[in-house]
Amino acid sequence: MEPLPSAARADQSTGLGNLVVDELAAELMAMYEEDKRSRTYAGLRASRSFYSDQDCVVEARAAECFDPATAAAQSTGIGSSFAPEPGSIIVRASPSLYVDDETAALHRGRGVVVRDVPGAAHSVWYSRFNEFVAALPEAFR
Repeated sequence: MEPLPSAARADQSTGLGNLVVDELAAELMAMYEEDKRSRTYAGLRASRSFYSDQDCVVEARAAECFDPATAAAQSTGIGSSFAPEPGSIIVRASPSLYVDDETAALHRGRGVVVRDVPGAAHSVWYSRFNEFVAALPEAFR
């Protein structure tokens, strides 16, 4: 698959927005490429002891199809904002490598409900499924 062009241009008149968007897209693509390379069966078996063999097989197959350029383009387009709306619920691992306490506090301050699952991995539902379900009584009654 051919990579998508850089994300939508933020400032057509000066081109300055292009540089920022292109740098962000390149940085994200590099991160996504590294994540993709590590998501082999052996890599997942070694790094995610809580995954079943089938979880490792499925995620490794999905990683083979993952396109870092497309993911980066979706994350850097004009007006891209992935901030959850007030009233949304975030279920995060605690501690979390991705949603630190400061970010969680910012979300809470914006009216987002943040629920922690102690000891979980980032993909909470894999490592602590019962606790994940219990953290979302609105969805799992």
